[in-house]
Amino acid sequence: MAKHGAAGMPDDPPGPRWTLRDVAACFPPSARLPLLAERAARPSATAGHHKALARTLLELGRLEEAWTALAPALAGPIDPDTRLLAGTIARASGRMGEAIAHLRHAVADDSASVPAVDGLARALDRVRRRDEALAVLADGLRRAPGNADLWATLTGTAVAGGRAAALERAFAELVLPEHPIGGITDARVFLAERGGDRATLERLLLAPGLVSETDLLPPDDPLLDAVLAEVAAVDDFVANPYDRSVAGGRQAPFPVTADRPAWAALVRRIRDRVEAHFAALRRADPGFAPPGGGIRLRSWAVRLADGGRQRVHLHPTGWFSGVVYLAVPPEVAAADDGAGCLEIPVLPGGLIPDWPVRRIRPAPGRLVLFPSYLRHGTVPFRSAGERVCIAFDLLPEDGVADCGTCRAGYAGSG
Repeated sequence: MAKHGAAGMPDDPPGPRWTLRDVAACFPPSARLPLLAERAARPSATAGHHKALARTLLELGRLEEAWTALAPALAGPIDPDTRLLAGTIARASGRMGEAIAHLRHAVADDSASVPAVDGLARALDRVRRRDEALAVLADGLRRAPGNADLWATLTGTAVAGGRAAALERAFAELVLPEHPIGGITDARVFLAERGGDRATLERLLLAPGLVSETDLLPPDDPLLDAVLAEVAAVDDFVANPYDRSVAGGRQAPFPVTADRPAWAALVRRIRDRVEAHFAALRRADPGFAPPGGGIRLRSWAVRLADGGRQRVHLHPTGWFSGVVYLAVPPEVAAADDGAGCLEIPVLPGGLIPDWPVRRIRPAPGRLVLFPSYLRHGTVPFRSAGERVCIAFDLLPEDGVADCGTCRAGYAGSG
């Protein structure tokens, strides 16, 4: 079981302080499940017990079981929290009509609830009611000015639907997030593409040194095997998780915890390389600067199997992102057709005919860094072996207690 508690990194160098967001008394869902199932099976079980079990099953991607587990809590009076959970599970399991109905009630109960507004907008978007989704998000942002989660969903919905006018109106009328996020810049890339602004596209997507590719460790370094062993010990991988980019693989939160010393050691190596990369970007562009007040690390592990890939995506709430590769099948290492490679940057809505997309071949110990707004994906590969990596976002330190286990706030990468 992961042990949470560390707040910062030892031996922090000068510059922004890195925080490894671990939350005390937060247990992985697989560890909570037996106890919660036993409590929910008791004749004296309350709606709270059924909700706790349903929420944990949702985290594990066991969506039909989550829906069944929540049913007793829906049999009586339904409070706003239960409405929100029912809408979330319904949306994840494809019950869009029920999702929209529950989430509308949740928003009506608390119009300032960011999860309810975000969930309702996502459900509406899934059934292609995008203008309605954008209106819900705009109203939500008037009640929660500058909220990064709502901005990420608004920009993603508008770009996916080709709603340039809605984006321009949102930028003109709504309060932007305090710190930069990937979704905002991705929307500006979309508007530049629509407007034929090649100079802005090249500045945002093709600036020299924007993407860094480094062999951080040799492929046979024992530290890689140690981190792989820590990844293998995780019980909470979810196959093809909803709302994520993984197809033909599994993903799980992978924060630094007390029983993952190898990952903590590798993060220290990553931190040093990130700081060097930021220094190079500052030399090239004096206006480049990390967010003030420190940097928060959010990380997750991805295991792709035969035929697996990552669909094209970005990290909409991130600021800077990266991926470090732990294991790569020999078929990927030897492929001459790009199989298993990371492709970056990909334009939203498709490629300009002559647009240069870089292919980066994964290798054990290789680290790739890039701004969170750069859309990227991977090429499917065929192999009996797994392609294993850990992806991460660097975010402004904002005091939010999020270890990635309680809240699936990760996007998928690499």
